[in-house]
Amino acid sequence: MNINTDSKPFLIKSDNLEKLRPSIIKVTNLIKKAVSEKRQIVIRHHDDCDGYTAGLVLEKAIKSIINDHKPQYLCTRQLSRSPYFDYIDALREANNFMSGYKRVAPLIILTDLGSNSQSMKSIQRLSDFGFDFIIVDHHRFDIENKEIAKGFVNPHEFDMGSSLNAGALATEIALFINPLLTDLTHLPALSGVADKSSGTDFEEYLKLSGYTKDELMEWGLVIDHDTYYLRFNPRSELMESLFFPNENQKIVIKTMSKEIDQGFDDIKLAAKKFSSVKNIGNLKLVMIEKHKVCHRDYASSKIVRITHELYDGPRITFALTPDSISYRADEVDFKGPALIKELKEKFPFALINGGGHDVAGSIRFNEASRDEVIEFLIESITKI
Repeated sequence: MNINTDSKPFLIKSDNLEKLRPSIIKVTNLIKKAVSEKRQIVIRHHDDCDGYTAGLVLEKAIKSIINDHKPQYLCTRQLSRSPYFDYIDALREANNFMSGYKRVAPLIILTDLGSNSQSMKSIQRLSDFGFDFIIVDHHRFDIENKEIAKGFVNPHEFDMGSSLNAGALATEIALFINPLLTDLTHLPALSGVADKSSGTDFEEYLKLSGYTKDELMEWGLVIDHDTYYLRFNPRSELMESLFFPNENQKIVIKTMSKEIDQGFDDIKLAAKKFSSVKNIGNLKLVMIEKHKVCHRDYASSKIVRITHELYDGPRITFALTPDSISYRADEVDFKGPALIKELKEKFPFALINGGGHDVAGSIRFNEASRDEVIEFLIESITKI
């Protein structure tokens, strides 16, 4: 299928997407080349609504142009529990390649993950085996990740921020791969609402979707809920029922969202009881000991957001465990990835890692360094 990608319109009019057009064309051509060579393509995506959207739509587009009676063997999709390309997953891919009959190593597409230094060990290891990589992401990236990837689409490359989320980018790429695909126009807005996107591009996708923001929030909530509990590779029919539901399935989604909200209300009571607030200048630092308050279920996994939304004004919320902090920030100049870099330099013995967006992400460390890490973060906040 030959199309003029230089002039092909995007789903919305967007100067930001036009800046990304050369990168999108390059990725499209790399994928089509792999398909024409019958090279295996492996899609790996983060396990939230945005990541699933990106992975599913790319899988749908790629399989639609594979001229083979068993496209499922040439294009596979796997979820990633971590927000980076885990080394265990990398070794699993290497093992799968060596166990098969293919002589050419697969092309791996990392979407909604793969941009930061935590992924480099895995990417480099597989590159040594001949694997090639495409990264489609909207998190802050490290330059070595961009340099090693054969194709790289990330709005941060042009200082656009994160609001053009992975699901939106992947949907545009999918339509470059196969413009005949239908029923995809709701996906950028659905994934964007779930990922807290904002801005002009998001608003245009929202109009295009035909849904209200509240409807998409309910829908995305159910997707996040069900994918949280997936501990296996689901059949495509199950995922289709979530992302492309019929009328009966839409009714089920609406009912489920109300039940999930009730779980959030229960967690909100705990958050009100056990969160603490420290005033630092003109902002609030909200902290809660997640591991002491929550069960290990879906509602509990959202405690940082639930706690954060209990308060208003300039604020930063930390949900603490013995070896991690999940953070959210509003109306303050808080840059999580930059602080992670500082922590690594100041406390090399703390084994710091983490990532995410400027105002939403997580930091991990060893338990022995917890007090020092928290003290450093509080001191940093006093300087904002």
